[in-house]
Amino acid sequence: MNDGKVTIAIPHFQTLELITVCLRSIRKVTPPPYEVLVIDNGSRDDSLDYLRSVKWIKLIERNGVSIRTGSWAHGSALDIGLAQTDTEFFLALHSDVFVKHPDWLKRLVMPFQNQARLACAGSGKLEEISSAYRVMKKLGDFRGMLRFVKAHVSPTGVRHVDNPPEYIRTICALYRTAILKRERLSFLPVAEREFTSGQALYYELVGKGYFTLYFSPGELRKMIDHLNHGTMVLNPSLGARSRTIASGMRRLRKKFNDAAIKSILEDSSLDR
Repeated sequence: MNDGKVTIAIPHFQTLELITVCLRSIRKVTPPPYEVLVIDNGSRDDSLDYLRSVKWIKLIERNGVSIRTGSWAHGSALDIGLAQTDTEFFLALHSDVFVKHPDWLKRLVMPFQNQARLACAGSGKLEEISSAYRVMKKLGDFRGMLRFVKAHVSPTGVRHVDNPPEYIRTICALYRTAILKRERLSFLPVAEREFTSGQALYYELVGKGYFTLYFSPGELRKMIDHLNHGTMVLNPSLGARSRTIASGMRRLRKKFNDAAIKSILEDSSLDR
């Protein structure tokens, strides 16, 4: 297994501009070594032709696969990526993530160096929601509010916590590959327990005694940007609510008017 190297696995479905910015932003700011797997869940638009043209990624096409739900498609795609990973670290990344900071991978990997039992690092939801709103949501859940405060008062934004405010999501989550494979863990959702993709895996890691490292959403947003539900917003057939689609389109228009994103979209040299 390649020590210190990261495989970045990105499930994808029909989001041409999002996956373009995601991949180009990685290429633009991230120093090697790393490799990127894009697992396409049966796209039937121009995004698939684009992915075939990108020279520096490995594309896995899931042709003819019956996709049950968005969460199932995402989790099963990550399982496919994990099976083809031989690097020390496996990073699950959403296709609607834009990388901003050149040290983003370094900051995620560094805590693993001296902690053999550290299995996972990342954060929860990355919406740009005020702390006051989050606290108000927790007022009816005293223990939840305490977990929230513990996770957000750290001056560095990074904490080892036995009971973080939420599970580490696959938006941008780094795992030690050998642990996931040794424990035979899966990213598939568990419908009967209402677990989403990666959620059951996280709780299994904790249950088996492995350590996890929780970054506050604010700290992770310094390194990456996330357009929540980007795939569902651009693919209404996946079942998003009309309110989610409307608000999501407003976020997308705002982000794609940003000069940095416009610059990335115009730079096709990042595909080579």
